[in-house]
Amino acid sequence: MKSKIERKKGFTIVELLVVLSIIMLMLGMLLPAFNKVRAYSKKLNQTAQFHAIIAGLEMFYNDFEVFPESGRYDLGGAEYPGAMKLAEAMLGQDLLGLHENSILNCDDGDELYFKIDQIPDEESPEYISSLRMRMGPYITRDSARPHRLEQLFPNTSAFPCDGPKYFICDVYARATNLPDPDTGEIIGGDKKIGMPVLYYKADVSKNLHNYTRYKRSKYNYEDNHELTKLGVPWDPAPIHPLFQDTDSPFPGQGEIFYAVTKDKDVITTPWPVMEDTYILMSAGFDGLYGTEDDVYNFEN
Repeated sequence: MKSKIERKKGFTIVELLVVLSIIMLMLGMLLPAFNKVRAYSKKLNQTAQFHAIIAGLEMFYNDFEVFPESGRYDLGGAEYPGAMKLAEAMLGQDLLGLHENSILNCDDGDELYFKIDQIPDEESPEYISSLRMRMGPYITRDSARPHRLEQLFPNTSAFPCDGPKYFICDVYARATNLPDPDTGEIIGGDKKIGMPVLYYKADVSKNLHNYTRYKRSKYNYEDNHELTKLGVPWDPAPIHPLFQDTDSPFPGQGEIFYAVTKDKDVITTPWPVMEDTYILMSAGFDGLYGTEDDVYNFEN
């Protein structure tokens, strides 16, 4: 009588471990490639948004023969940085278009933009006149992704404007939409939104690009300081490398901004890119301005 030992069909533990090791190795090799593809796709989307903003700015220039101002404050001294001036120029303070008499002030007055609780009878001559005097919008809302400042940052006390404080969001949606500070309602739903697109206008009357003498430079790195000093909404600790205030514990004033916006082909003197137009800046995936993944309207 023959004894026969039958083996059960299946994998041994060693074989399973080998297979899992191979799978993990392959994933380790593929994930960086997937991340690069994802990052490249996001950058393409951000570049497409910049193209839409550029087209809008060209239409603005055709109407007013000048690009929007980008100074840190408005004419009354209120905090109204370049990113917010860009949003008003492209969309208006109420997203219904720029009033042709606007001077890009933080609060342009009720005769230009009516507040929600101050809108008169919709048939009133004042309201109809306001709507008829609108220019644009110069960019679609889908492209602009507009949000109010208080929807992104929990503390906006540095911006005492009475009017809405809109900015154009980039495509890197990381921050959670915050509740309205007055009603507690989450306007637009509980969704992720991007960081503000920063805007700097060239001062063609000046001829320097040197952070040690920035007041005579074509670009003023302080144009968006009131916004960048708020940090990132999801973590109060990080400070934007681009934010280099005179009171900052970090060395220098504006060297990062002037370094990344310098024309590398001009070697005789510090000279900016986009010397007679403007600079657009997205914080990129990490949400920090002044890091390597920032996206600009030029090749840096």
